[in-house]
Order: sequence, then C-alpha cells, then structure tokens
Amino acid sequence: MVSKRMIIQEEKILYFWLILGRMSEVATTALDSTPAVSDFARKVEASVIETIEEGTMTKDLTLVCDPPAEGFVTTEGFIKAVRTRLERKL
Repeated sequence: MVSKRMIIQEEKILYFWLILGRMSEVATTALDSTPAVSDFARKVEASVIETIEEGTMTKDLTLVCDPPAEGFVTTEGFIKAVRTRLERKL
C-alpha cells in the first residue's frame, strides 16, 4: 500500500529533478549564445547526479532510494560534496 508519506517524498524528488532539468534547459536554450554558461550548467547537473548516484545524499532522498541508502549527510554536506566534484570538472 502506498502511504501519503511515500507520495510526498516522491513528489520532492520529482520537484528536485524538475529544477535541475529546468536549470539545464535555461542554460542550453536561452543562453545558447554563451557556451561557457551552458557548459557550466551541464557540469553542475552532472556533478549533482553523480554525487547522488555515488550514495551521498540528504536524508529526504535516502528515504525513497531503492535499495535503501544506509547513511545521509546534511544539506551543507551535500553541497560540499557537489562542489568538490564540480571543482574537479572545471
């Protein structure tokens, strides 16, 4: 049975991905004449996705992972992990 809590958690993740997708879309369409900005947006998006796939995520994301994630970091810890990965790409 699907609980209201599970639905809310899934909505949060979908919202997160929509924001990322929108960032990428804006960078690649509206700012296409600025390749450096488009490139940066793609690197930010890739850094976030890779960080999550690596298993570093906030508690709200661990609750909806399949298989369930064992640990989590604070929002600040997540941002630092994304920053570290992004710095390697730049």
